Amino acid sequence: MSMPLPARSLQVLRLMSAVLIAVIAVILQQWLWLYIPSLTWLLLYPAVFFSAWIGGFWGGITSTVIAAMSGLYFFAPPYGAWHAQDLQHSYSILIFTVMGILISITHEKLKRSQIALQKSNDSKVKTNHERLMLTLDSIHAGLWEWDLQTNQIFWSEGLQLMYGLHPTTPPSYDNWLASVHGDDRVPVVARLNEFVSSGCEINLEWRVANPPDNQERWIMSNGQPIFDDRGNLILYRGIVLDITQRKRQEQILKEHKQRLDFALSTLEAGAWELNLQYHTAHRTLLHDQIFGYQELLPEWTFEQFIEHVLPEDRDRVNQYFNSALQTLNDCSFECRIRRADGNIRWIYAKGRLKQDLQGHPVSMTGIVQDITERKLAAESLARTHALLDSLMAQAPVGFAYFDRELRYVLINDSLAAINGLPAEAHIGKRVHDIVPALVSTAESVVDRILATGEPVKNYEFSGETPAMPGVTRYWNESWYPLYGGAGEITGFGAMVEDITERKCAENKLKEIDRRKDEFLAMLAHELRNPLAPISNAARLMKCPKLDEARLAWCRDVIDRQVEQLVRLVDDLLDVSRISRGKIELKKDRLEVSAVIQRAVETSQPLMEARRHAFSVQLPPEPVYIEGDLVRLSQVVSNLLNNAAKYTGAGGQIMLSVETVDNDILIRVRDSGRGIDPSALPNLFQLFYQVDSTIDRAEGGLGIGLALVKSLVTMHGGEVWATSAGRHQGSEFVVRLPALPPASKIPAPLPKELAPAQNPLRILVVDDNRDAAQTLSLLLTGEGHTVQLAYDGLTGLQAALTAPPQVMLLDIGLPGMDGYTVARTLRRHPGLDMTHLVALSGYGREVDRERAQAAGFNNYLTKPVNFDELQAVLSELSFYGQDDRPNQAAAMAGQSAS
Repeated sequence: MSMPLPARSLQVLRLMSAVLIAVIAVILQQWLWLYIPSLTWLLLYPAVFFSAWIGGFWGGITSTVIAAMSGLYFFAPPYGAWHAQDLQHSYSILIFTVMGILISITHEKLKRSQIALQKSNDSKVKTNHERLMLTLDSIHAGLWEWDLQTNQIFWSEGLQLMYGLHPTTPPSYDNWLASVHGDDRVPVVARLNEFVSSGCEINLEWRVANPPDNQERWIMSNGQPIFDDRGNLILYRGIVLDITQRKRQEQILKEHKQRLDFALSTLEAGAWELNLQYHTAHRTLLHDQIFGYQELLPEWTFEQFIEHVLPEDRDRVNQYFNSALQTLNDCSFECRIRRADGNIRWIYAKGRLKQDLQGHPVSMTGIVQDITERKLAAESLARTHALLDSLMAQAPVGFAYFDRELRYVLINDSLAAINGLPAEAHIGKRVHDIVPALVSTAESVVDRILATGEPVKNYEFSGETPAMPGVTRYWNESWYPLYGGAGEITGFGAMVEDITERKCAENKLKEIDRRKDEFLAMLAHELRNPLAPISNAARLMKCPKLDEARLAWCRDVIDRQVEQLVRLVDDLLDVSRISRGKIELKKDRLEVSAVIQRAVETSQPLMEARRHAFSVQLPPEPVYIEGDLVRLSQVVSNLLNNAAKYTGAGGQIMLSVETVDNDILIRVRDSGRGIDPSALPNLFQLFYQVDSTIDRAEGGLGIGLALVKSLVTMHGGEVWATSAGRHQGSEFVVRLPALPPASKIPAPLPKELAPAQNPLRILVVDDNRDAAQTLSLLLTGEGHTVQLAYDGLTGLQAALTAPPQVMLLDIGLPGMDGYTVARTLRRHPGLDMTHLVALSGYGREVDRERAQAAGFNNYLTKPVNFDELQAVLSELSFYGQDDRPNQAAAMAGQSAS
C-alpha cells in the first residue's frame, strides 16, 4: 500500500507536468506546422488549458510562458528570432499570453472552489456521520449491511456491544448468530431464511445471549432488500434497535392488563371505550354479558346502549352523558336496563374522557357493573335503617354510640331529652361537654369494658343533667363494646333508661312496706288493748260471790272494748272498700248543722273524758251540702277524735263552719301538740304515723286521716292541715261544695228497733262454741226458739230434721263450709224459703257477692252487732214468713250498710 506524497512534492510534480505538456504541444505544433501554417496557436492553447488544469495557476503561467516563447521563436516571422517581424504577430503573441494568464487564473479559482467545496462536503459528511452515530447511540441502535453475493457484513460502530460481543469482534454471520440467545436462535434463523428466500423485508426480535450487564436484553432488527437492475436480491441494509425497555413496558402493560382483567372479573365489571365521533364502542365480553348477550356482538353503539335503558331512565342518562361532554368531567350514573333476555337489572357506569391536543373530547373509557344485588341489599338495608331509626326515635329508652374518646357518634331523641339538649347538639362532642357530672361514671364503665372486653349491663347510678339542674335523677344503663374489622374496640354503645319514677315508686313501696310493718305492729297492739280488759272482766265474772254492781261493771267493760274492736275493724273495712271503689254514698241534701250535731254526739264522750274546752261556731243561717250523712259525720268525728287524742287534758278544741264563695269550710282547731311542717305532706297517707313511739299512748292505726281524705274527695271536696310546729296546735280544714239555701231538712233519726212480736225458730251453726252459745242465749232472751250445731254437716242434718225459719250460718265451717250448706239447702224442697243469714269475719265485697250467689239472704260480719241482727229478725217478723223482701234487695241493703 503506497504512502501519499507531501503537498510540496505534489506541487513540483504538477509544475513539471505542466512544462512537459507545453513542450509536447510545441513539438507537435512544429511537426504539424507544414500543414497548418496559419494556425500558430492551434495546439498551444489546449496545452495552456491542460497545464492550468493539472498544475494550477503556476502551472498555467509556466505553460503560457513556454508556449509564448516557443511561438515567437518558432512560428512568428522572422523564424528563429526572439522578436516579431510585424505588429500583427506581436498582437497575436500578446493576446495568447493574456489568454494564458486568464486561463491560469480561471483554473486556479475553479480549483480553489473545488477544494473548498470538497472540504465543505467532507465537513458535512463528517457532521452527518457524527449526528447519525450520536442518534444511533442515543436510541441504542446500530446499522448493518449484508452483501448476499460476498456474504460480507458491515456493522456500525458500537453494534458489537449491542450484540454482547467484544468491541474488536469482526462483523460476520457466524458472530451474529453466536450473539443470539440459545432459546431464540432456531426460530430466528428460520424466519431469517424465510425473509431472504422470499426477498421480503427482514423484521426479527431476539434476546442477546451474553448481555454485558447480565440483564435480559432484547434486540429488534429491520432490514430493507436491495435489488440490481435485473431484479436480483444483492444485499440488505438495515438498522438494529435495543427494544429492552419496550419489552419491559410491554411486560408491565401485560401485567397491568392481567391485573385489570382480574379486577374487572372480581368486580364483575365490563370495560368499554366509546368513540365519540362514530359512537361505536370497543368492550370486553363481560360488558356484553351484563346486557344479556353470551357472545361479544360484532358492533356496539351508544344508541344500542340507550335502547337497553328503561324509558323512564333515558332522559336522566342522556343528561349525565351530555353534561360530561360539556364540562369535560367524568360521567357516572346508575340506571335500570332491560337485558336481551327481558330481565330488568340495575347497572352502574362510569366513564372518563380522552382529549386530543386541542382539548376536544375524542373518546370515553369506562366500566359498567351489574349492581342489582347491591341495590336490593341497599334497599333492604335502608328499610332496616328506617326501622331502626323509627325504633330509636320512638323507643322509651335512650340509645347512643360513642367513639373511644367518648364522643357522641349517634344519639336518639329519648336520650337527648334526658340530657336536655337537641340530638344534633351532641354529635362530635364528648360526654365531658354534655353531662360533666356523669363523666367519672362513664369513664369507669369504659375502663372496665376495655380491660375485660365484656359488656357492662344493668347498672344503676344517679346524678344531675342540664335538663333538670339540681334534681337527682336515676338511670339504668348497659354499655357494649363496638368492634372494628380487625377485632379491635372502636367505640361503645349505650342503652339508658330513666328509672327515676320507678325508683321513686320503689321508695314509696318501701315506705309503704315499712308503714305496713308498723301498722301490723300497731294493729296487734290495738287489738291486744281491748282484749286484755275483756279477758279480765270475763275472769271476774267467773267469781262465785260477785255482786250485781261488780257484774254490771264487767258487762260494761266488755261492751266498751268490743265496740272499740268493732270500730277498728270497721275502719279497716272502710279503707279497703274506698281504695277499691266499692263504697257507695247515699247522697241527700243535708244541712251542715245536722252533720256537725251527729259528729259531736259521737266524739263528745272522748272530749269530756279529757276535760277539753270544746266550742262550736255555726253560720247564723242554715247552709246545705249534698252528701252522705253517715260518711260526712264520720269525717268530722274522726277529725274531732284526732284533735282530742293529741290535745292534752284541759286543752281547747274549736269546731267552726263558714261559707267562702260557693264552698263550705269546716275547721277543727286544737291547742294540742302540733305537727312538724315536714310531716304535713304525708299526713293523709295510709298508715302514716306522726309519732311512732313505743308507748302508743294515743292509740290509732294511721288510717283515720286517710279515710277522711278519701271520703272528702268522694264528695268533691278537699282536706288539708296546717300547723305552726310542735306544741303550737293544729288546724284541719274540710272544703265541700255548697248548695243553694233551702228550707231546713231535718236529719233522719235512727229507727227504734221493735221487739220481736212473733217468736222464730232459729238454727245457729258455728264451729266457735262460745260464739254460738252466747248468741243462742241472747236470742233465747228475746223469746226465740234456738237450736245449735257446730259443723256444716250437723247443721244440714238438723235443718233437714227440723226445718228452721231462720238459719244463722257461719261461712268458715270445718268439713262442709257455709257456702256448700247454703247451696244444698236451696236445692232441697221445703228449705228453699228458709231465711239464711251469713256470719263471717270477712267483709269484702267479693265475699258478699259469693254469699249471695250461694243463696244467702243477709250477710253480717263478726263480731255480730246484736242490734243489726235484731233489725233483720224484726223485718222478718214484720213481713211474715211468706212475705219477705227478695234476697237481692236484702243483700244489697246489708252491703250498703
